[in-house]
Amino acid sequence: MPFAANWKLCLENNLEAYHLPWVHPELCAQSPLENHEQFLGDNFAGQITLDYDHSSITGDAFSTVATWPGRSAEYPTLYPNLFLGLQCDHFWTRIITPVTVSETIDSLQIYYFDDNASDPKLGEVRAQRTAAWKQVFTEDQGVVEGMQRGRHSPAFDGGRFSEVMDAPSHHFAQWAARRLADPAGTQRVSLRV
Repeated sequence: MPFAANWKLCLENNLEAYHLPWVHPELCAQSPLENHEQFLGDNFAGQITLDYDHSSITGDAFSTVATWPGRSAEYPTLYPNLFLGLQCDHFWTRIITPVTVSETIDSLQIYYFDDNASDPKLGEVRAQRTAAWKQVFTEDQGVVEGMQRGRHSPAFDGGRFSEVMDAPSHHFAQWAARRLADPAGTQRVSLRV
């Protein structure tokens, strides 16, 4: 999927959740914002939802990972450009590829844990799952492209991070700044916030 936006805006959109009620109302109805948590690591950040209903789209067509923790789903972003979506019966990857300063390609792959997932009888169910995720990511497209256009406004002053919801986005901005300050990674670069 092409985005008329800088790759970093695609990444920031994936890292924060406060846009969910307005941009993804159907998804948010399944997985309410108050049931989300954030996590940070050295080279990654992301979100966990504690209330994801995997059967809402495809029923119980695919077997689940027996040790998966209840109704949770995890969405880590591995810096600089890999998104993961981990659910009890499938996972997806999205690779964000910069084309130009204002063009990005978002490539989606969906995988299933069930050995029978490739059965032709499940083709329609797989197509429903793929269509549901593509709908979510398409809903993001206008927002991300609008942020790109907004960067060119004389009123744009750099924006602000929300202390409550933007910890993963801020974490990525710090990670990127450190890499720009020391591309070889040979020095410890400290950034004050």
